[in-house]
Amino acid sequence: MQSSDSPAVLLVEDYPPSRYATGRVLRQAGFTVREAENGIEGLRLARDCPDVIVLDINLPDVDGFEVCRRLKADPATRSIPVLQLSAARRGLEDRVQGLEGGADAYVAQPVEARELVATVNALLRMRRAEQEAVASRDLAEARAREAQALAGRLEVALEAAAAGNAAKGRFLATMSHEIRTPLNAIAGYVDLLLLEVQGPLTSLQADHLERVQRAQQHLLGLINDVLDYAKLEAGYAELQVEAVALEGPMRAAEAMVRPQAEAKGLHLEVRCGAPLYTLADAGRLRQVLLNLLGNAVKFTPAGGRVELWCEAEDASVRLHVRDTGMGIPAAFLAEIFEPFVQVDGALTRTQQGTGLGLAISRELARGMGGALTAVSTPASGSVFTLILPRAPEDGAG
Repeated sequence: MQSSDSPAVLLVEDYPPSRYATGRVLRQAGFTVREAENGIEGLRLARDCPDVIVLDINLPDVDGFEVCRRLKADPATRSIPVLQLSAARRGLEDRVQGLEGGADAYVAQPVEARELVATVNALLRMRRAEQEAVASRDLAEARAREAQALAGRLEVALEAAAAGNAAKGRFLATMSHEIRTPLNAIAGYVDLLLLEVQGPLTSLQADHLERVQRAQQHLLGLINDVLDYAKLEAGYAELQVEAVALEGPMRAAEAMVRPQAEAKGLHLEVRCGAPLYTLADAGRLRQVLLNLLGNAVKFTPAGGRVELWCEAEDASVRLHVRDTGMGIPAAFLAEIFEPFVQVDGALTRTQQGTGLGLAISRELARGMGGALTAVSTPASGSVFTLILPRAPEDGAG
């Protein structure tokens, strides 16, 4: 579309009186009008990309049908709306031929001035809507490229951190903050586009945006894991330890993973038994249970079983998460709680993460005065046990 404040109309009409009359109506309506008296001249002037082309069918060299076909076949001009004008004597077949040839609207002469202006304005609105849709698509694609670039930066950061030394904690925290800010900006722009504030989206555009949104959420989850572990390792994490009834965090974690478990056809069972209390940070306890249950659901094949239950033992409580998944080879059991460690295997390669979930869970267990252990039998499943200090039965400190 031309940059002038006044929309530009190209009028292609060979008959001088008609060209004068039509041009006068358009100019009085506020349009900037350029005129061509034959098809070849019209095709040449169309290369300047007017906002709308008003095209007569009866031209001395190339008829309007052919001119329209050429315009719509040329990538440089195909998006320009074309209004075809025909003599009143032409019938339905000519109207159909014009529209099938690519015309965006068709009126018969003589045409009322108000109808002509209204039709041109309607075509302008249509073109603006198309341009806004293209702009939205381009913005979504740009945000997708940003997300991919951020993913590359994150991967580099994780590799550097894994091979680092005592400065790893400070590096991860700084890098995570730097990446989190643009990720949140991407989330905001994607949300605005999905709300269709700038106009309606096609289903394909909405699908692309939703993919960007999922990628952003996944990357943000990875960043949060990295930052969480960096704080725990550096001793900056604050834990609010108090008496906590186990049933609350257990049921909360269950509610969050049950949809995924049911989607895989897993049998998920959570048993609380008699009320038990522990000394822990309720939010962090829920985080550990969610991580253990989430891993169990993730790595248990369809139709398997996942269980969570608790029991008291002297001065401690034990929360067990058992699954019937692939199990963990004995050689890896001593390493699975180390940061950035993932068990190799076909199933785990389809469920990639940071390799920090269990490391974070172990550090949280230690921070609450407890421990996290695991036993496993390959091809049979695993049992993770979270051991925490026991609080009095009434929950009083």
